[in-house]
Amino acid sequence: MNAVELAGGVVARQNFETHRINAISVWHPGSFPLFVLNESLIPERQRFVLAHELGHMVIHEGEPPRETAEREADLFAEELLMPAVEIRPQLDSIDLRKVAALKPFCKVPMQSLVLRAEHLGLISTSRCRSLHAYMNKLGNLPIEPNPLEREEPSVMADILSVHLDDNGFTTKELAAALGMPAEDMMSQFSRDKGRPLR
Repeated sequence: MNAVELAGGVVARQNFETHRINAISVWHPGSFPLFVLNESLIPERQRFVLAHELGHMVIHEGEPPRETAEREADLFAEELLMPAVEIRPQLDSIDLRKVAALKPFCKVPMQSLVLRAEHLGLISTSRCRSLHAYMNKLGNLPIEPNPLEREEPSVMADILSVHLDDNGFTTKELAAALGMPAEDMMSQFSRDKGRPLR
């Protein structure tokens, strides 16, 4: 997440009130790319979804939709987070113990590591399905063991802080500019959740 923000992207989290949408990303000409992630995503899934959305920005921005777009964005995310040249030796003879040990280093879901092994031709499709079925049986889907620490977006909090502290705006003025209730703005974007509205 920090890498995306350092490159000029803005990341926010929102309650989509559904598990069917992971994220929305937009990039208007002359503006910064905006990534809005479903706040219900577990930390490791959040990281993969952000990389997937970045893939759409890099590969598909300005192009008409195509059937292969989601698969291409997934492959982009896999290569970004689990580069083939580095991960291939680690995924040889993969089992769930090995996947669990790799998770803290790659910072991706165990499921993604298993899929990466299949996509690199290190395991068969049937072996991939078998590992996923075993993870499901153990209760590791969708909540995995050894959860990662959640990465927090910072750009929106920085913007809010500059406007409130340095530029003299009130929360009411900023909320009106964003088109959202002041309480929602502060709870979503402020680092100081208890900061009083002014």
